Amino acid sequence: MTSLAAIADRFWQGYLEIDPLVAPEGAHEHEGRLPDMSAEGRDQARRTYSDALASLRDLDVAALTEEDRLTAELVEFAARSLLEHLEAGLDRLRAAAHIYGAIQIFPSVCSRQRVHDASSLERYVERLHGFAAYYAGWRELLDEGVEAGQTSPRLVVDRTIAQLERLLALDPAASPGMSPVADAGPAAQEAVLDALRETVWPAHAEYLEALRAYRAHATETLGLHSLPGGERLYRAAMLEHTSLGLDAGDVHAEGEARLAAAREAQRRTARELGFDSAAEALASLRATPRWTASTPDELVELCSRFVRRGWDAASTVVGRMPEAECIVKPVEPYREPDAGSAFYIEPAADGSRPGTFYVNTSNLHGRPLYQYAVTAFHEANPGHHLQIALEREHGDRHPVRQYGGVLAGSAAAEGWALYAEQLADELGLYEDPYQRLGMLESRAVRACRLVVDSGLHAFGWSRERAIDAMLEVGMTPTWSESDIDRYIAMPGQALAYTIGFSRVERWRADAERRPGFSLPAFHDRLLSLGLLPLDALEEALGH
Repeated sequence: MTSLAAIADRFWQGYLEIDPLVAPEGAHEHEGRLPDMSAEGRDQARRTYSDALASLRDLDVAALTEEDRLTAELVEFAARSLLEHLEAGLDRLRAAAHIYGAIQIFPSVCSRQRVHDASSLERYVERLHGFAAYYAGWRELLDEGVEAGQTSPRLVVDRTIAQLERLLALDPAASPGMSPVADAGPAAQEAVLDALRETVWPAHAEYLEALRAYRAHATETLGLHSLPGGERLYRAAMLEHTSLGLDAGDVHAEGEARLAAAREAQRRTARELGFDSAAEALASLRATPRWTASTPDELVELCSRFVRRGWDAASTVVGRMPEAECIVKPVEPYREPDAGSAFYIEPAADGSRPGTFYVNTSNLHGRPLYQYAVTAFHEANPGHHLQIALEREHGDRHPVRQYGGVLAGSAAAEGWALYAEQLADELGLYEDPYQRLGMLESRAVRACRLVVDSGLHAFGWSRERAIDAMLEVGMTPTWSESDIDRYIAMPGQALAYTIGFSRVERWRADAERRPGFSLPAFHDRLLSLGLLPLDALEEALGH
């Protein structure tokens, strides 16, 4: 019988062959490669996932230690959900997506990779030259999608085309592709610039032309329900992001119930401020300097202050803190129109790059300041940074657990981050009732996401109906429109927040009923388990 260690090793190495971008810094054998999206590469992926599932079926799980059992559960879920992703055809839709799609790899590589010697330069240049084959695979997927009738909505394709046009309008010498060699010598910079001009820009330009041709086949409809195999596509998307087998109708109903409760909490806080509604309370801020930042630097500095505030307070309710704080940076200008208001990138395993909280500083008037306290507590501390940086520090754990938490779906991560917003309230981190309204608005938005995501992809909602639902909970037009287009392009991901939060909320309530409850001990236990499928976390916590 094959051991769990051998199964996990084979799966992890196989997965890194499929997606080398998941490899931690220091895994030099993968740093010169990009994912192989060709039909041959996807066939290899199917074999990797099927082999892992077959091997796990022969394993005596009852004889495993807790650590090994959790590793087995992560591998099993990852292999199962990734295989269903392929078989359902979700990659055909990622090919044209403006967010977390094919075109997002280049900025991701530029923000993560570093050049510090001749070998790392060689690997970076090799990776850049790999963009020709990378996009060739995605063009195959565009064609497969057209043939199968599984194509992306036109509004998503248009966003992707516009993003590529903005990138290609940049001089390669002033592009994000030069970031990894910003501190290198002239020879290294020239080598990278040659690769950008010879391969990366032409590869993106060729993909842009392919998308322009694909646009004629894009759908006028928005949801997965309208595509061949749409029900299976949505089930696969919900499984991938939440780690659970969910029913769209149940998700929709839970969202409506949670949204009603969140709206009532907003009204109560507004009444404390002397207003009849949250909308009236926030309207009172619009004409004041407290509504928006005057410069991008001001917004970045405000977020940095919230990050420090969250770090200091988290140490009172978490026994083990990460070794390093995160930094705050603005989103690159060419990505701003399609990026959300903020996002987080984990620190490098070798310490060469800190955890980074990215803030979108475009259209400042559409980004009210009262929202940024809750955003910082979600993305940084006690949210994503605290959780993910700690996971990276578990050096005694199998690499698939230490670095492969992304394979567990996003509900464990987003559930903790949404819980962190509430925890920040318990810690008194919101400086005034308006910031607290921002937290309650965030909770209402996450509940509303259950309604609009299932509405769009299972029940035929229009974009306008979905946007109106978000505007009703307090989102600005800028935020609402970009978020709805994200849900259209990335089905199921919007469910992860409230679905994950509902589990953390329940686990804590159960723990509080036990003798000797300690909040720091509860947090340490949950955080020590790392990112896992929700059912695996629930079992490990004794529920």
